[in-house]
Amino acid sequence: MPKISAFGTFRKKSVFFILIAFAASTCVYAQTVIRKPQRATPPKLDKDDFQGVFFDKLDEQLVGPLPDANAMTGSTTQNSPSSSSGG
Repeated sequence: MPKISAFGTFRKKSVFFILIAFAASTCVYAQTVIRKPQRATPPKLDKDDFQGVFFDKLDEQLVGPLPDANAMTGSTTQNSPSSSSGG
């Protein structure tokens, strides 16, 4: 009675192990080949680059009376509680 092997003949075993070795080496090689993406260098900004864009002192700009909310929305009626009978 011939000896029964799990993978068949020696030739089939050889091909199987070569394929396994190739797959393993491909995985290892792929991990070493992948590089980090090249990114843009961050801009070099000075303190004076934003001069005039923002207010130096905000307290100087917030002077005067508060704006009227009705004038801003264009509404002429004031919000007053109405007498409605609730259910």
